[in-house]
Amino acid sequence: MARPARRIDISLEDDLLLRELETSPHTHPKLRLRASILRLHRQGWSIPQLSEHFARNRQAIHNDLTRFEQHGIAGLADSFPPGQPCRVTPEIEQFLHEKLREERFGALSSPKLSRSNSLFP
Repeated sequence: MARPARRIDISLEDDLLLRELETSPHTHPKLRLRASILRLHRQGWSIPQLSEHFARNRQAIHNDLTRFEQHGIAGLADSFPPGQPCRVTPEIEQFLHEKLREERFGALSSPKLSRSNSLFP
Protein backbone atom coordinates (compact mmCIF):
# COMPACT_ATOMS: atom_id res chain seq x y z
CA MET A 1 0.00 0.00 0.00
CA ALA A 2 1.35 3.43 -0.95
CA ARG A 3 2.14 6.01 1.67
CA PRO A 4 -0.27 8.95 1.80
CA ALA A 5 1.06 12.17 0.28
CA ARG A 6 2.69 14.48 2.76
CA ARG A 7 0.95 17.80 3.27
CA ILE A 8 1.87 20.62 5.60
CA ASP A 9 -0.29 23.61 6.37
CA ILE A 10 1.18 26.97 5.47
CA SER A 11 -0.86 29.97 6.55
CA LEU A 12 -1.57 32.91 4.28
CA GLU A 13 0.57 35.08 6.56
CA ASP A 14 3.53 32.69 6.21
CA ASP A 15 2.94 32.52 2.46
CA LEU A 16 3.23 36.30 2.22
CA LEU A 17 6.51 36.22 4.15
CA LEU A 18 7.77 33.39 1.94
CA ARG A 19 6.86 35.44 -1.13
CA GLU A 20 8.91 38.36 0.18
CA LEU A 21 11.89 36.05 0.74
CA GLU A 22 11.44 34.45 -2.67
CA THR A 23 11.44 37.75 -4.54
CA SER A 24 14.01 39.71 -2.53
CA PRO A 25 17.38 40.12 -4.27
CA HIS A 26 19.01 40.37 -0.83
CA THR A 27 17.92 36.89 0.27
CA HIS A 28 20.45 34.06 0.12
CA PRO A 29 19.80 31.81 -2.93
CA LYS A 30 19.24 28.69 -0.78
CA LEU A 31 16.65 30.52 1.27
CA ARG A 32 14.91 31.74 -1.90
CA LEU A 33 14.85 28.16 -3.20
CA ARG A 34 13.32 26.83 0.01
CA ALA A 35 10.73 29.62 0.00
CA SER A 36 9.78 28.70 -3.58
CA ILE A 37 9.46 25.04 -2.66
CA LEU A 38 7.16 25.84 0.25
CA ARG A 39 4.99 28.20 -1.76
CA LEU A 40 4.51 25.65 -4.53
CA HIS A 41 3.82 22.94 -1.93
CA ARG A 42 1.10 25.20 -0.51
CA GLN A 43 -0.40 25.43 -4.01
CA GLY A 44 -0.71 21.64 -4.13
CA TRP A 45 2.51 20.46 -5.78
CA SER A 46 3.54 16.99 -4.66
CA ILE A 47 7.02 16.10 -3.45
CA PRO A 48 7.85 14.21 -6.68
CA GLN A 49 6.74 17.22 -8.74
CA LEU A 50 8.83 19.57 -6.61
CA SER A 51 11.78 17.21 -6.81
CA GLU A 52 11.63 17.09 -10.59
CA HIS A 53 11.00 20.82 -11.03
CA PHE A 54 13.90 21.93 -8.82
CA ALA A 55 16.21 19.03 -9.76
CA ARG A 56 16.63 18.05 -6.11
CA ASN A 57 16.19 14.64 -4.59
CA ARG A 58 13.01 13.88 -2.69
CA GLN A 59 14.76 13.65 0.65
CA ALA A 60 16.01 17.23 0.26
CA ILE A 61 12.44 18.39 -0.35
CA HIS A 62 11.27 16.45 2.73
CA ASN A 63 14.08 18.05 4.76
CA ASP A 64 12.98 21.54 3.67
CA LEU A 65 9.37 20.80 4.67
CA THR A 66 10.49 19.38 8.01
CA ARG A 67 12.64 22.43 8.73
CA PHE A 68 9.61 24.63 8.16
CA GLU A 69 7.33 22.42 10.27
CA GLN A 70 9.73 22.37 13.21
CA HIS A 71 11.09 25.92 13.19
CA GLY A 72 8.88 28.01 10.94
CA ILE A 73 10.39 30.50 8.51
CA ALA A 74 13.46 30.98 10.71
CA GLY A 75 14.30 27.29 10.20
CA LEU A 76 14.79 27.77 6.47
CA ALA A 77 18.06 29.65 6.89
CA ASP A 78 21.25 27.66 7.32
CA SER A 79 22.92 27.99 10.68
CA PHE A 80 26.63 28.51 11.11
CA PRO A 81 28.58 25.27 11.30
CA PRO A 82 30.34 24.53 14.56
CA GLY A 83 33.99 25.39 14.51
CA GLN A 84 36.97 26.41 16.50
CA PRO A 85 36.34 29.36 18.82
CA CYS A 86 37.87 32.70 17.98
CA ARG A 87 41.43 33.06 19.26
CA VAL A 88 41.32 36.85 19.40
CA THR A 89 40.45 37.85 22.94
CA PRO A 90 38.91 41.24 23.71
CA GLU A 91 42.26 42.37 25.14
CA ILE A 92 44.10 41.47 21.93
CA GLU A 93 41.44 43.16 19.81
CA GLN A 94 41.65 46.33 21.88
CA PHE A 95 45.46 46.30 21.63
CA LEU A 96 45.28 45.92 17.84
CA HIS A 97 42.85 48.82 17.52
CA GLU A 98 45.13 51.03 19.62
CA LYS A 99 48.20 50.14 17.56
CA LEU A 100 46.38 50.72 14.28
CA ARG A 101 45.31 54.18 15.44
CA GLU A 102 48.94 55.22 16.02
CA GLU A 103 50.64 57.34 13.38
CA ARG A 104 53.30 54.76 12.72
CA PHE A 105 50.91 51.91 11.90
CA GLY A 106 52.31 51.65 8.37
CA ALA A 107 55.71 50.70 9.74
CA LEU A 108 54.33 47.82 11.80
CA SER A 109 54.33 44.37 10.34
CA SER A 110 52.65 41.32 11.82
CA PRO A 111 55.87 40.02 13.44
CA LYS A 112 56.64 43.44 14.95
CA LEU A 113 53.08 43.74 16.21
CA SER A 114 53.19 40.30 17.83
CA ARG A 115 56.54 41.04 19.53
CA SER A 116 55.31 44.35 20.89
CA ASN A 117 52.82 42.87 23.32
CA SER A 118 52.92 40.02 25.80
CA LEU A 119 49.28 39.15 25.03
CA PHE A 120 50.42 37.09 22.09
CA PRO A 121 51.83 33.64 22.92
